[in-house]
Amino acid sequence: MNRQRALRVAGLVVAGGCIVLAVGVTSFCVALRAERRSNVLQVPDWTGKARADAAAEAASLGLGFEVGEERHDAAISSGLIVAQEPAPNTTVRRGSRSASSSASGGRP
Repeated sequence: MNRQRALRVAGLVVAGGCIVLAVGVTSFCVALRAERRSNVLQVPDWTGKARADAAAEAASLGLGFEVGEERHDAAISSGLIVAQEPAPNTTVRRGSRSASSSASGGRP
């Protein structure tokens, strides 16, 4: 009788350990997924914004930002962003770089 009781207790201990392990693994997976989600964001639309404002916003989001070529556009004030890559609302990882083009020679 003592042997059966010992086997039952051992079985309960093993079952309890398996449950604790399963809960731990599940919690780890949920936390890892949340961490990955926090490292991605959507690129804002910087077209029409001043270069300095777009660069400041990019830095606050953890994105690299560089202005490439300047495009002549008489309809847009000089120094405003006229195009960007990646496109607005594209999902990227924090630390990614964004390139843009700004207007030159347009309205002052």
